[in-house]
Amino acid sequence: MPRMMLAARIADLLGDRLGMDKDRCDVLAYGVEVLVSNLASLGAALAGAGLLGCLPEAAAFLVAVGLVRPWAGGAHCTSAARCALLTGVTVPLLARLAAELAPRAAPYGPWPAAAAYGAALAAIWRLAPVASAARPFFGAAEQRRFRRLARAAAALVAAAGLAVWYAHPEGRGASLALAGAAGLLWEALVLSRPGHRLVGRVDRLLETLTLRR
Repeated sequence: MPRMMLAARIADLLGDRLGMDKDRCDVLAYGVEVLVSNLASLGAALAGAGLLGCLPEAAAFLVAVGLVRPWAGGAHCTSAARCALLTGVTVPLLARLAAELAPRAAPYGPWPAAAAYGAALAAIWRLAPVASAARPFFGAAEQRRFRRLARAAAALVAAAGLAVWYAHPEGRGASLALAGAAGLLWEALVLSRPGHRLVGRVDRLLETLTLRR
């Protein structure tokens, strides 16, 4: 609610200055609300990663998801606040996991990261794009275009992740490569039916906890 009120106030202010009618102000308010929600999610994720000491890995995770998700789609919480909370918990934990696994995976060369990227690519290649209430499709042509873009973005992330590993195999390259793979695997999960059920259950749990307060 506070974000919606803030978005409405910003939209009204800009609408008055630009001479917009009510319909355009409503569209602008929605855009501002989406922007504020995304910034809140990003801030929550980076704050959690900072506390866990895995900011670079969290950044790699977010870049991987950010490049693929606009085209692939996937499960969403029904509230922007709950989306921000889920992101703020999931990203730091998975980024920390990537950082912890990197030293253990290093003796095996790039193969653990390559296997993770391969599994994620196969899932995204088969499942994407997935429509949702937050991002419906407007015809078969758009769906085909999004499918091509999702596949291309996922392949780009995988190639970049393996390139980072090869560039710094003894340094942080392994953890960054694994974090990027974790991002793609998370995106593949939220494209699947089990991922939708998982996000739906978390969404309902968070809603229940919020209503009890």
